[in-house]
Amino acid sequence: LDREELITVITREIHGRTCKITLDDDKEHYLIGRCKIVGVKNTNAYATIEIEGNCEPYRYAFNETVRTFELTDQTIEILLSNRGRKTVIPEIEIEGNITLAFDEYQISVSSGPYKFPDLIVPTGDKLVTLSGSGKITFKYREGVL
Repeated sequence: LDREELITVITREIHGRTCKITLDDDKEHYLIGRCKIVGVKNTNAYATIEIEGNCEPYRYAFNETVRTFELTDQTIEILLSNRGRKTVIPEIEIEGNITLAFDEYQISVSSGPYKFPDLIVPTGDKLVTLSGSGKITFKYREGVL
């Protein structure tokens, strides 16, 4: 591709789209924002494309937080930690029959994927009591300001 074609391809891929944006000084997080091309300069020596992003306030961790626990007819207390500022609702995968207790809720579930809107992990720690037999995995993505 010549430079003009490359500028057209880049513009078509970015302008008006929601993108994950990685900053040079923070390789552990990304931003999510709608991008727009606000300027293009193409001279014989070089080309520049100026891009603006209207981003969400959070920088999201590239790596999801994943916590897995195995139970054999037992009860354990766990802490789900959130080092970010954005509250999160974890995705949960269960193999077996497990009861989760948190706040004023107690939920008994069998194998399958779940997401409980009332299981909110705020900044800091969330105490959850697990009982039963099986394997449970919590997944969530932390966001910092």
